[in-house]
Amino acid sequence: MNDTQVLQEFKDAGAILSGHFILSSGLHSPTYLQCARVLLEASRGERLCKALAAKIKAANHTIDVIVAPAMGGVVVGYEMGRQLAIPSMFCERVDGKFELRRGFTLEKKPTRPHRRRCRHHRQILHGSRGLRPGIRRSSRGRSQPY
Repeated sequence: MNDTQVLQEFKDAGAILSGHFILSSGLHSPTYLQCARVLLEASRGERLCKALAAKIKAANHTIDVIVAPAMGGVVVGYEMGRQLAIPSMFCERVDGKFELRRGFTLEKKPTRPHRRRCRHHRQILHGSRGLRPGIRRSSRGRSQPY
């Protein structure tokens, strides 16, 4: 699926909004992609995530777990985990910062000391940072945002 096809999926879902938007990053945008609208139809979400999973596989990225942001990324995180056949979990905002909760942890395995994660939310939509590890451990042993 190319960029034009992805945008067409958003257009078909009525998920491209125009106006003045202040993004959670603080940046302003005249356009907003409403992912909840595009995911309203499960088959559309499956197509989009399948295409993203294909790009990850084609780039030879090895990912051990998906970590998605709650609430908007939970569905995409689940579907990406399903498409890549890997576990998926989500983090939540606590005092304005993302943390893993609900018993989710990123444990280091002796055979794989550094688990590779796919951070899939805003950076991919905005194209600003691409794929990179997303959660780190704090000095208190709790998972912390990137």
